[in-house]
Amino acid sequence: MNHSKRLFISIDLPEKVKKEINRIQQLLKQKDLFRGNYVNAQHAHITLKFLGDVEESLIPEIIKRLQTIKYQPMNAHISNLDFFQSRGKIPKVLFINVECPELISLAKRIDELLAEQFPPEKRSFTTHVTVARIRDVHNIEAFSDFMKTIKVEPLEFDITSFILKSSKLTSDGPVYTDIESFNLY
Repeated sequence: MNHSKRLFISIDLPEKVKKEINRIQQLLKQKDLFRGNYVNAQHAHITLKFLGDVEESLIPEIIKRLQTIKYQPMNAHISNLDFFQSRGKIPKVLFINVECPELISLAKRIDELLAEQFPPEKRSFTTHVTVARIRDVHNIEAFSDFMKTIKVEPLEFDITSFILKSSKLTSDGPVYTDIESFNLY
């Protein structure tokens, strides 16, 4: 019988960043400008690559390849609030940008190492932390205007590792489990 796990590779965030995400979510909830789901701030992370459903037998090879990655520790900071749009120009994913050019290089390296089993990303990599997934915006103009008023505290943090995680989707939201952690140096 085949067993698979829903996998992704990510970077965990420090508590101070999670608190800032929660603060921003509370501001957005008070305004009630859209229908959608907020990410649990305690589980917020930077996704480097989503692998999807992966046969468990492939996990040791993925780990072996990821163990070859070595980088200097990175310094990052969160910056502004932004969103990805659908083709119809409706906001779909609300996120906080993360400033750290080295993360783009790290994501590309992961793509290269896993290219045999997982197609490289077609879209350019955007370093971000998802805040909410939007189904519908009540008033685009009011949403856009309010977005411009939200100031994100530009908190700095160090990145010294990344993690291979599994995600199990439940009615209460995803449940994440760390499979393996990889130090950058």
